[in-house]
Amino acid sequence: MNIDKIYYSLPSQTKEDVGFPTNPMSMTHKQQSFIEAMCSTCFASSSIREDLISVKNDLEEILEQLQD
Repeated sequence: MNIDKIYYSLPSQTKEDVGFPTNPMSMTHKQQSFIEAMCSTCFASSSIREDLISVKNDLEEILEQLQD
């Protein structure tokens, strides 16, 4: 996960509104930890969603086989 790339993709005005610097290199340790935690949570949620879709597809396939 590239935190800098994600951070740069956020609008500058949004970062300024919450008191974060424009450049990720200027973040405090606490700000950096916060961004890393948010990114980890988002990526974990995405992975869980993909896993659930896979399980759903598998179950639909099994149901089709049982109906035949």
